[in-house]
Amino acid sequence: IVWGSNVNGQFGLGNNVDVLSPTIVPGVTCRTGVSQNAPSIGLNGGDDNCVLRIIKPDGTTWAAGNNNYGQLGDGTTVSSNVFVADVTGATDVDRIGQGTDVLSVWASTSNELRMCGYNLQGQLGDGTFISKSTAVVPAFAGQNNIAQVAVNTLDATGGAVFILCNDGTVYSAGSDVNGITGRGTVNVQNYPTFERVYFPRNINITQIVSAAIISPPSLFVHFHANDDSLWAMGSNSTGALGIEYVDDVAMPQRVRV
Repeated sequence: IVWGSNVNGQFGLGNNVDVLSPTIVPGVTCRTGVSQNAPSIGLNGGDDNCVLRIIKPDGTTWAAGNNNYGQLGDGTTVSSNVFVADVTGATDVDRIGQGTDVLSVWASTSNELRMCGYNLQGQLGDGTFISKSTAVVPAFAGQNNIAQVAVNTLDATGGAVFILCNDGTVYSAGSDVNGITGRGTVNVQNYPTFERVYFPRNINITQIVSAAIISPPSLFVHFHANDDSLWAMGSNSTGALGIEYVDDVAMPQRVRV
């Protein structure tokens, strides 16, 4: 059931007309009986661009809406106001991740991360800076152990992708503006592969609390740890990190609360 702005045809109704009351999408059935931790539908939007991704009962994933970077995953960069299938045809899709209007994320029943769309700063972690209209499976040590994915990438602003694994480790890829990827330097270098973000010994992350854009390209991220501490890195020009000074931070720093 959908309603609201339909500027990109993301509701899959075959048109781009705003929907003023709750409406059933004809011929489209989502998987049911899932928990909050394994959503079968995800609406990602920013500015005037939106993508709606769903999981069907047969375990396939479909999407509708904006597709300028291939984020629908149908092998094209043509936007669609009807749902189109993931071109890989995979039938083991388990949950939709937190993507954006230009980058789609989902995971399989074996906790394998799959992504497509915007990749101009290496956000997909596939070793390139080329956007992808077909899902890629990035290779890194935490693959098949995914707990959470957070994306702060918007059209034309760059950004990064963060992955939390079930063992409490964190990985990042993409633009290192403001030191957001946690690699120890504040620069504008882009990293097209996922590398581990290191926290002090005995600190395991339990949640990526926020991955935000203050005003492009100012990026920051917060993490919650197993001892209830809060950690942050990235842009701090407005004091958003909460670490008592305003310099950008290129490695996780504890928030004193």
